[in-house]
Amino acid sequence: MGLIDEKIYWSVLSTGLTNLIATIVSIKLIDSFGRRPLILYPLAISVIIMILLCVFIQINPSMFSCIFN
Repeated sequence: MGLIDEKIYWSVLSTGLTNLIATIVSIKLIDSFGRRPLILYPLAISVIIMILLCVFIQINPSMFSCIFN
């Protein structure tokens, strides 16, 4: 099992390219907006989404019974 030998090269290359592009984009974003807003705004959105998820689970637990059983 696993990857075929010829596909290993392409998977390593695509992972490296993805990391390079993400690094360049993140450096530009940090230079533009600063670190603090890039941490706080997604954190606030995540907290709101988790609260909404908990509320929806409490409102309709039967919809999520396949996950918790």
